[in-house]
Amino acid sequence: MIQTLLICLLVIQASDCTFAKCDSCMLLRECPEALNLASDTNPAVKQRLQEAVCGIKTVDGKRHPMICCSNFITVSERFAETCIDIETHDNVALLPEKCGGINGDRIIGGLYANLYEFPWMALISFVTGIHNGERQTQFQCGGTIINSRYILTAAHCVESKVIAGVRVGEFNINTPEDCQGEYPHYICESHIQDIAVVKSIPHEDFKILPNVQNDIALLRLKVPIDFSFKNVAPVCLPIFNELRNISLDGKRATVAGWGITEFNRASSVLRKVDLPIKTENECRQYYDR
Repeated sequence: MIQTLLICLLVIQASDCTFAKCDSCMLLRECPEALNLASDTNPAVKQRLQEAVCGIKTVDGKRHPMICCSNFITVSERFAETCIDIETHDNVALLPEKCGGINGDRIIGGLYANLYEFPWMALISFVTGIHNGERQTQFQCGGTIINSRYILTAAHCVESKVIAGVRVGEFNINTPEDCQGEYPHYICESHIQDIAVVKSIPHEDFKILPNVQNDIALLRLKVPIDFSFKNVAPVCLPIFNELRNISLDGKRATVAGWGITEFNRASSVLRKVDLPIKTENECRQYYDR
């Protein structure tokens, strides 16, 4: 009850003040570290909450305060327990010792990826129908090789879908042999691996409405990937604290896949593009719309 009254007070007072500016502006109820303080009657805590109010948002006809969550927590503090657990967890041993090897010269500024540039990329095929007693399949999602038995992908790619299998080592979906380069540096690759999926594991809290949340899933393969070939390798994961706590706001990331291009057509060849990484606040504003 006290917490509810204080939240209401925040809404009223915020209506007559200048809002704080930050990159972590979110609903108070979405910031547990600040929400826990809403029941604290200490005047200094109350003042701290008021100064962190960054806006008012109407949800279901009711006005709710928005707050600069970063004023109350840091990434390393919020995930402190997880950080320790990840580095010392027994399951770390399940990750491959070698990962992320990129072979071949990169194509600087090119639309297409290098033949061996992203060996951790995977294609996920789905059953789209039955024709003459045979399953019709189509590649509709991508994934990332985590280790020899697991593929990381999006939860919306597995939820309520019939998965036909996973393909690794692919480059051009339409050709049995993929070649690239110019003489004398002309290389070809023809080995792909199609593997059945025995289990799909979407995040237990995956939601689409009202906002997309926890859109992540794992696929367990029926047989392990053979990493003896040059065109397949697991991606390197940021296990250590210093890697996971780096701020990526404003930096650039490379996106790779066979997805829809600017011409609204799916690409049969693996492509790549560098994109700016948005701040958490920018992402929240986008998804809230």
